[in-house]
Amino acid sequence: EKQEDSVKEDEASVTVEEAKADTKLAKKEPSVIETEVDIEEELEGEEEEIGKKKKRHRYFYNFLKPCEYSCHIPFIVNWRLFLSMEKYIYRNKLRQLPLQVDKKEFQFLQVCNESLYWLIFAKRVVKVTNKTVMKYYLIKSYTKKNVVNWDLLKPVKHERNILKMTKFPFIGHLEFYFTDEKRIYFGFPFIAGQTLRAYLLEEIRLDEQLIKFYTTQLILALEYLHYLNIIFRNLKPENILIQPNGYIKLIGFMKAKFIKCRTFTQCITLEYSAPECINRLSGYGFSVDWWALGVNIYEMGAGFSPFHCGIEEKTANRILNGVYKMPVYFSYELKHLLKQM
Repeated sequence: EKQEDSVKEDEASVTVEEAKADTKLAKKEPSVIETEVDIEEELEGEEEEIGKKKKRHRYFYNFLKPCEYSCHIPFIVNWRLFLSMEKYIYRNKLRQLPLQVDKKEFQFLQVCNESLYWLIFAKRVVKVTNKTVMKYYLIKSYTKKNVVNWDLLKPVKHERNILKMTKFPFIGHLEFYFTDEKRIYFGFPFIAGQTLRAYLLEEIRLDEQLIKFYTTQLILALEYLHYLNIIFRNLKPENILIQPNGYIKLIGFMKAKFIKCRTFTQCITLEYSAPECINRLSGYGFSVDWWALGVNIYEMGAGFSPFHCGIEEKTANRILNGVYKMPVYFSYELKHLLKQM
């Protein structure tokens, strides 16, 4: 009887240990790089969560009803090897032009008129393995007149060349382009979601675990661009798109540029500018993107910019002198990270 009792106790301890291990695995944070992610599969059975996400992104979900949505994130084992292979592919793409298509292939569904460009939701029929499939796209369109009058020819060319050559899970990718008599059109695969700015307006500030998750993806995206000698110069919440599955897409590459060492162009939004951008004495390099990342991390945690005060001169002085205040609810680790950046 004593032996049977000891065996039962051992079995009970094993089951308790297994239960603890299962709970640890369940509480484990989501990895930045997964093999395949699909929001409906991830949240299967959790109708309330799906309802909240659909309400938050209701416009995009309504638009996406006729088509399938999934996000494929590659599993990267060796980051350095991946970057070196991407650089090789990128060099080959330099000799190629993006795919040109005919405007007649597309049906424009809705046009959002921005100050500088149009955002067009469109669809077209595509043949895939002897089947016709309806595909949806987001098309960015500039008028040729504005491009010439506002001296935007170089930035628009940079945007086209960079987006056609980069293909990374956390960066938007140019799939095709076409022109007509009056306009230039850049076509991207349709991505459901909303910008980080819109998300901050809803949530005010984010939880630090969520900040860590988004920051990890931004670091990978910036390191990928810098490895290809591309400086982004436009990192702000308006250009960080959050998809319904929680992963980000970096958009807004009009200010991006190929550089070898340093550049002197002043085009970065003041609140996200590094001190070397404001001085304009010796130029600046890739470090300005890391400074902007620090400002974005602060803004995600606090809900407001660290240097903004409403007056440009005062904002510039605060940046040059490093004058800002840390909210009391920031953790020690977050404060330490921001001080180092």
